[in-house]
Amino acid sequence: MSQSANQNMPQKANNELVLAGSGILRFLGMRIYDAKLRVSPSFKSNSYHEHALELTLEYARNLEGRLIAERSLVEMKQLVPLEAEKGKRWLAFMQTAFPNVRAGDRITGYHDGKGHVAFSCNGQANGELDDPEFAHLFFGIWLDPKTSQPEMRRALLGSF
Repeated sequence: MSQSANQNMPQKANNELVLAGSGILRFLGMRIYDAKLRVSPSFKSNSYHEHALELTLEYARNLEGRLIAERSLVEMKQLVPLEAEKGKRWLAFMQTAFPNVRAGDRITGYHDGKGHVAFSCNGQANGELDDPEFAHLFFGIWLDPKTSQPEMRRALLGSF
């Protein structure tokens, strides 16, 4: 995707997607982030990786981007075993795509339904990747039936 297309992706996605649901992630009682999932109208939860979607996390506390990336990889590995080299590549990508966040910051992941993923923080493009397997597993952190957070999955999927 070109740089200009990437800059237009959030606006285009917002115009075509509908709110599926939202939820709050807490850890040991502390609010970590609020999540919102927007999906294409034809979205099917059992094939989430084949549909356009947008997941926004609004952080309630300061976190290091490096730690967000590391935790994301741990969650992805819980869904399926990953080759070590692939895990290293994905971690390096996420470490560049996920900045340090402060309370109130938003990281949004966009998926076009074909394997292209783009991330932004507070509306500024932060990275993109064409990799259907990455897209499937990354969004699977929240949407896969084997997620470590089944209540969050139910909240995000709403009636879908």
